[in-house]
Amino acid sequence: MKELKKEFTKSGGRRFKQLVKTNEIVIYEVRQAKADVDEDSVWYEVFRPRVKAATIFHDEPHEAYPLDEAFGKWAWSCSNVRELQRIVKLHWGEDFEMPSI
Repeated sequence: MKELKKEFTKSGGRRFKQLVKTNEIVIYEVRQAKADVDEDSVWYEVFRPRVKAATIFHDEPHEAYPLDEAFGKWAWSCSNVRELQRIVKLHWGEDFEMPSI
């Protein structure tokens, strides 16, 4: 099975870095450069792991990053660590401590 990448970049220069991955939860930090300042925008995406079957585009089963329509159902975008902690507690029933990076 092909696993999610630890780090990758998507259109618009969004940089994704995997912070947590277990059988129950996946958390990525997302960074995007702001046009007028030196500081990046930072947010977090948290979701339940999903495995998709092999297709004509994928030779083997693979872990899937959520598409836009998954957010609010089995994936959430959080603007800061505090919101991330709230979402994890609400949907997973656990306290979350940000790992040291």
